[in-house]
Amino acid sequence: MLNMKKFLIVMLLSITPLYFLTISGCESTSSVKNGDGVIRGIIQDSTSSSNLDSVIISTTPATKTVMTTSTGAFLISGVSDGTYTVTARKPGYFTRTVTAVVLDADTATANAKMRFTGVYTYNGLTVQENNAIYTNLSAVNLYNGVVINEFTANDPNKDIQMRNSYDSLGASIDFYLRSGDLAKVRAGSQTFFGAPLTNPKTGLQTFTKAEFDTLSSIYDFTGNLNTYFTENATATFNYFPDGSNAVYPFFLAGRNAATPGVIGVIYLRNSYFGVGNYFYVVIDVKVNRLGYNIFNGNQ
Repeated sequence: MLNMKKFLIVMLLSITPLYFLTISGCESTSSVKNGDGVIRGIIQDSTSSSNLDSVIISTTPATKTVMTTSTGAFLISGVSDGTYTVTARKPGYFTRTVTAVVLDADTATANAKMRFTGVYTYNGLTVQENNAIYTNLSAVNLYNGVVINEFTANDPNKDIQMRNSYDSLGASIDFYLRSGDLAKVRAGSQTFFGAPLTNPKTGLQTFTKAEFDTLSSIYDFTGNLNTYFTENATATFNYFPDGSNAVYPFFLAGRNAATPGVIGVIYLRNSYFGVGNYFYVVIDVKVNRLGYNIFNGNQ
């Protein structure tokens, strides 16, 4: 019996510290509120105050990456207490950052207005040159990124057109892009070109498609429209494969709604001879309608 009493006393002594340790641990955990905070906000256009959807929201330090809804709203839950840099990114807008402070697992508001960069990108515009007068899709509305029939389109929409030159036998051997106002039928808007850009990586006047897609500015542009854009046509070109090809900067002098002027870049992606031996050129265009020398839509 004595041995049994000793055994029970030892058991109680051994269990009691574990019991109090367990209770103490639960109280400590319940008093910590980190991880229960929220960062929420609404992202809008800085000019129109319209709500922006599909804006990518991230934070530093990292929490979750989310996207705004059709109402411009976002919500990041499960955030620990602290100070966060909230970054908003959307193609066509300048990246915006704001600060959010989460205290005592509460909700922090991070509203922001984003400024439009003015960049529009148009890929795969196919221009043709042939002798069928009423089906000749050789003109381009660069402002809106549309290939148009040069003989039936409204005059102001024709920013450039593709033309061919002839050898002594009257055969088409070379082609070029020229200002829309030089058209003999329904002259369009005036456009000036700069010299083809030199690739800073290779020193050549050629770019790959990937290099054009990441081109963020006319890097040698002096800022003076009149001295930089001096040509009313590009250099001539003939058949060229899909690969490294020329990039021409342009200034839409005939569209003077923006200040200092609408500028952009044309990439001669590739060319081919199609049905009826017509010559086709595929171009990609970046245009900044606000006149900024910026062509990456997520600066």
